[in-house]
Amino acid sequence: MPNFPFTEQFLTAGALRTLHLAQHLVCQLKVEILTTEQLLAALILDESRATEILSQYQITIESLPAPYQPYATEEAAADLSAKVSSESPETIEPVEQSESLTSALLVAQQRAAFLGRHAEIGTEHLLWGLLHHPGSVKEILDRHGLKPETLEPELDTQSGFETEPLEVDVQLHVADTTPSARTSTFRILDAAANRAREGMRVIEDYVRFTLDDTFLSREFKELRHRFTAACSQFDQHELLASRNTTGDVGTTISTPSELQRESGEAVLAANFKRLQESLRTLEEWSKVVARESAPQFEQIRYQVYQQEKVLMNLLHARDVLQGTSLYLLLTESLCHHGSGPAVRDALEAGLKIVQIREKEMPTQELIEHAKRVREWTHAAGALLIINDRPDIALAVDADGVHLGQDDFPVEEARKMLGARKLIGLSTHNIDQARQAVRSGADYIGVGPTFSTTTKQFTEFAGLDYIKEVAAEITLPWFPIGGINAQNLNQVLEAGATRAAISGAICGAEKPHEVTQKLLEMFAKNSSPS
Repeated sequence: MPNFPFTEQFLTAGALRTLHLAQHLVCQLKVEILTTEQLLAALILDESRATEILSQYQITIESLPAPYQPYATEEAAADLSAKVSSESPETIEPVEQSESLTSALLVAQQRAAFLGRHAEIGTEHLLWGLLHHPGSVKEILDRHGLKPETLEPELDTQSGFETEPLEVDVQLHVADTTPSARTSTFRILDAAANRAREGMRVIEDYVRFTLDDTFLSREFKELRHRFTAACSQFDQHELLASRNTTGDVGTTISTPSELQRESGEAVLAANFKRLQESLRTLEEWSKVVARESAPQFEQIRYQVYQQEKVLMNLLHARDVLQGTSLYLLLTESLCHHGSGPAVRDALEAGLKIVQIREKEMPTQELIEHAKRVREWTHAAGALLIINDRPDIALAVDADGVHLGQDDFPVEEARKMLGARKLIGLSTHNIDQARQAVRSGADYIGVGPTFSTTTKQFTEFAGLDYIKEVAAEITLPWFPIGGINAQNLNQVLEAGATRAAISGAICGAEKPHEVTQKLLEMFAKNSSPS
């Protein structure tokens, strides 16, 4: 077998047979590397759960390039399967696998893990992995309408997850609204609207006065205006006339938990729930007296769910990234004495976060390199981030991944990595920075600031972009691009409290001294004057 990123014991019999078949195709086609194309061909030719799914979308051998057409007949496919079945796995010569296949297999492993840590990887998970790696195979699947969102229900069904609503035998028929019932309805709406306003204001005040976050304050203010517009569709006289605070039995009922909050985060969590529940009440009861407002409350409720995610994610990211003022971008080719001595010296000097940025390194070599750096960062209590490759981050148990604007969407990377891994995103203008916050990124790169030897840019965001971000974003952010000890003060004066640096440390004769000097500059900048 090839050097897969997991052992055979984690594969179902069908998945193991499919991988044997894919490897046999490499020999039959006289190619040197096992790719995602051979894996798709094997999934089509074998009899498995994935084969059934592919058949539903009319994906056959005819969908593949010309070299696979000799296997288009049932007889040829059966002969090939028979040959594979007759061979012992131990007799199959190992072959090299492509980076795209390694990535797809790691995604398959991650999807199977949703069923539990000991779950087996099936052929349907192999197909899921193919859907999440850009390239010719994904284009074939897309062309036939097989996408992640169409395959996911199939996986949920196989997993035993219920997605359909329950059927009920009883149908409720509501009588016409009486004046008394109408007053009660408006009383419910009035109480729910008041609770929603109160919860919204508590959250907005935290964002405004505790976080000093201009961007999120503006987002919550716009949300409040949308809420006011939806409420304006109620008859305001009836709403106020129905209020009966002194007769509200709920005002005398309380629980001990209402009288105590452990932290600001606990206050936020309680008020988000208060707001969401109130919006649901408004959505349902407005259908009785002002049904045109119900969809508006529904959309506001969905937006509040998203805002809760954004804000809680921001607080978590700030906590995890506390003390990470200096961010080392590690590239072997830039290191004067090699990346090993550079990163070890920097960690010894007090560095707390490292990103491995290797665009050309082969996958297996990158995995081994990342494992070594993982050991060093772990020993130093520092974070390790992998550039562009969520699959490598998973393979070496890194702390997260950094993505570019043209890489995986943050949402897709989150599905692969889970909630506890960090996801950083490069941004080049303020609109991208705002969208990064909305998407759930844990931190953002801000740049390029100055010219750099690591990347070629036709335009530079410069110090003006740093000033824009400093004025409105409190999600952790790192200026990037050509920053060194000579120009760092300009970056700090523009409003930054962090920075990502590469060549200034990697290319230094004494990385320890340079790192120490940079950290001292950050410390001096944060000290009270």
